[in-house]
Amino acid sequence: MARAASKRLLFAVLLTGQVTVVLNATIVNVALPAIQDDLGMGAGTLQYVVTVYSALLGGFLLFAGRSADLFGRRAMLMLGLAGFTVASGVVTIAPTTAWVLAGRGAQGLAGAFVVTSALSMVTSIFEQGPPRNRALAIWGALTGAAATIAVILGGILTEGPGWRWIFGINVPVGLVAIAMAWALLPKGASGTRPQLDLPGAVLLTGGLLTLIVGIARAETVGWLSTATFTTIGLAIVVLLVFVSVERRTSEPLIDFAVLRIPTLRGANVVAFLVYGAMFAMYYVLSLLMQRVFGWSALQTGIAYVPLGLFLMVGSKLAQSLLSRLPARLVVQIALALGVVAMALMARVPTDASYLIDVLVPFLLIGLAFGLVVVVVQVLAFTGVQESVSGVAAGIINTTQEFGGALGTAVLSTLAASVTAAAGGREADLAGYHVALLAVGGLLVLAAGAAALMFRTPAAPSDVESVPDVSAT
Repeated sequence: MARAASKRLLFAVLLTGQVTVVLNATIVNVALPAIQDDLGMGAGTLQYVVTVYSALLGGFLLFAGRSADLFGRRAMLMLGLAGFTVASGVVTIAPTTAWVLAGRGAQGLAGAFVVTSALSMVTSIFEQGPPRNRALAIWGALTGAAATIAVILGGILTEGPGWRWIFGINVPVGLVAIAMAWALLPKGASGTRPQLDLPGAVLLTGGLLTLIVGIARAETVGWLSTATFTTIGLAIVVLLVFVSVERRTSEPLIDFAVLRIPTLRGANVVAFLVYGAMFAMYYVLSLLMQRVFGWSALQTGIAYVPLGLFLMVGSKLAQSLLSRLPARLVVQIALALGVVAMALMARVPTDASYLIDVLVPFLLIGLAFGLVVVVVQVLAFTGVQESVSGVAAGIINTTQEFGGALGTAVLSTLAASVTAAAGGREADLAGYHVALLAVGGLLVLAAGAAALMFRTPAAPSDVESVPDVSAT
């Protein structure tokens, strides 16, 4: 057993890799106009700077998780960190749009190996109970706060040294993480190395990538268009074939028995809805503050600071509540706060005051997401054996990515449909109001799912107490 100090240092390295990957999913949003102007991108191409990253990241998460279980988490983590660092360097010096998109895709692919290997290693080095719960509480809190940190950092870098620094900053961070991981990670060899389920990997990745493309294009070609129906229908067929193949192979990519664990199954359903609401909310609120309120990218990022701080407060409070209340009650309290926040934001006027109209909802939603993200992370690994922790990590990360992608695509299309009939700030505001109410609706669905699926653990004693993260 490693000493406590070594565990903390190793945990810091793993967390750095996780946060870097999460940051790069959203940090680029505020820089899109600058990238478009610099490289002369068309409006239709610009969206792929965002979607190609999430497509490759989400599409390869389960494959990466299975690879970590079969070939060793240390090897897969080092591979992911190295790939992510090189890909970031490519985007930093990219001379053309093609190079930017290629680098972003490579970032997403490498990031899949980082997040699944890192999270499964956390569950291995900390035994189940208070030590693991403390680690997962910190993990969930900083992962949840990363989206807010990304908006602030993206605004600072874009308006300062330039958009290329958004990616260039990953290079020194990655090199340090690689060096520390090489020195700290145990070099134990994996036991048996069965063949990886390549047909399953191809079918799953192809199906999920096709689904993401269909969702991303639906905003421009329309949800009821032939192209959308064809793309999403093809994705569904491919995924059904994947399920059929997995049930017949002797060494499947996904052991469906893992999903029989009630807490893991419930955590994935709630995470899908909550992350769909969270990422859609960031998308809608960022546009609302810039297009309706007229704030700059940097002002928008700064406006998120209280939300991020209260997200941290919520994660800290979750540790105390999990030792005293049933997990599903903690989730329902959190989601009720989120619904109230969205109802308040759906009433803001075009001349809204930050202190009067925006600050209170931001504090409530930060608290809500801080609470629920920690509970979902803890429950997702309760009762999961170490031998399949990589698969569990892949599943929960995939759920979050695709929940966020689907939520953003659906709600951005909903907002656009409301504003299509007229122009101007009032029309934009009406569309954003409808989208924010829909975010609240997703949170209501998540609360219902928690009530139905989090029947165990039913009492605080079933989820071991989580120590104060400030002691770490």
